[in-house]
Amino acid sequence: MLSLVVRVVWAGLAHVTPISDFSGYDALAWRWIATGEFGSVDRLAYRTPGYPGLLALIYLAVGHSWKAAAMFQALLGALTSGMLVLLAANALSVRASAVAGLLHAFSPAAVVYVPILASENLAVPLIVGGLLCLAVADRPTGVIRYAAVAGSGVIMGLLILVRPIGVFMFPAALFLAAYSPRKRAWRIVPAFVLLGGAAVVLAPWLVRNHRVGLGAATLSSIGGVNAWMGNNDAAIGGGYCRPAQSALDLSGLSEKERDAAYRAAALAWVRAHPGRYLALCGTRALRLLGAKPDGWAAKYLVPTGENDAAMVAQGQRRRGKGSVSPSLLSRGRAVQSRNLLCLAGFRAVIAPLIVLALSLSLLRWRSYAIVVLPALCYLGGISLVYAQLRFRHLADPLLFVPLAGLLSDVFFGTSELGSRPSRGVKVGIAVLLVVASVLLHASGVALRWYRLEATG
Repeated sequence: MLSLVVRVVWAGLAHVTPISDFSGYDALAWRWIATGEFGSVDRLAYRTPGYPGLLALIYLAVGHSWKAAAMFQALLGALTSGMLVLLAANALSVRASAVAGLLHAFSPAAVVYVPILASENLAVPLIVGGLLCLAVADRPTGVIRYAAVAGSGVIMGLLILVRPIGVFMFPAALFLAAYSPRKRAWRIVPAFVLLGGAAVVLAPWLVRNHRVGLGAATLSSIGGVNAWMGNNDAAIGGGYCRPAQSALDLSGLSEKERDAAYRAAALAWVRAHPGRYLALCGTRALRLLGAKPDGWAAKYLVPTGENDAAMVAQGQRRRGKGSVSPSLLSRGRAVQSRNLLCLAGFRAVIAPLIVLALSLSLLRWRSYAIVVLPALCYLGGISLVYAQLRFRHLADPLLFVPLAGLLSDVFFGTSELGSRPSRGVKVGIAVLLVVASVLLHASGVALRWYRLEATG
């Protein structure tokens, strides 16, 4: 209930006009309603239909209202907090699992994204819900087990239709369906049930892509360009790289051919620069687990009407759309810089605690497998290919579970992460890591971890 109140109030007060990817989701949804067709002429599968489909349903019900979408997303966020408590209860005590729910309820990024038309708002509850189904399936037998596993497969399929990078979590879900870490027992049939549930959801989209000439194996045509932007001579952070988009001349190629060309260019670059590629992978992992804040969250940390106008002006400037007021641009830069500092301070404290909690949970991985394995598969997968800072939001709720265990051990003297090391040692390590993180980031020393030097 507390999570719901926080999010509904935030959604009601916030002023957010969709820009960039978020404007694209809005346009896709409205075009789908107006024409009955998904995608545009040359981008039939650049985006998957999951999140635009949700927006389309909201618009059909209440009209083209961003505020209505924000309110629905507030409900989804509150539902996620509740499901996270239930999921955490598989590894933690009742009190510690409540801490996990509170961490999500007041997570700055999770709250800030509520009024933004971002697919994270749908992907995160699907992740937590899918894993909760697997946790339920680990206990009963018979029809209930198979129904829960099938439900998890359906939800994981929906996740992939919302965010294709959800495929990196799928191997962990498949493993958890096939093996019970608690019981140390294999059960192959549930794994096939999970596969079947996911296949039922994904099949219509794949068949559609085959019929429009993209091939039955095409989940999305964004994968190639992302792989190329993350791995090229100009890449320094392993994420979005504007120079890379114009580095290849792909004029005249079809959507499928462009995707293949980008992918081939990325693979060729990786083969030619293995050392640089490994460095980019490490940089991506550090960015995801580190203290560098998400720029989109910073834009809307204080989502007033005046700040929103400044963010819209920034978006127009980047896309060269008309004249933009210099005062608005100046305000946008000032607001974002200030908010980045606030979020960086928060991340400098919480990031080392998450890493410590994750490390300790690996010593008891059988208890924490339901959240740790999917989080590590996801973070590891995108670290190998392409990662923006906003991608970490899909793993954060899962990492809040071991973090809640650590906080419970430190403040309440419990043994959620084991009795060894002792409470005193845990407190000492936690304080040392937080102090070191704050000092390193405040001095600017740590900032060099999050980007590589540009190549000649």
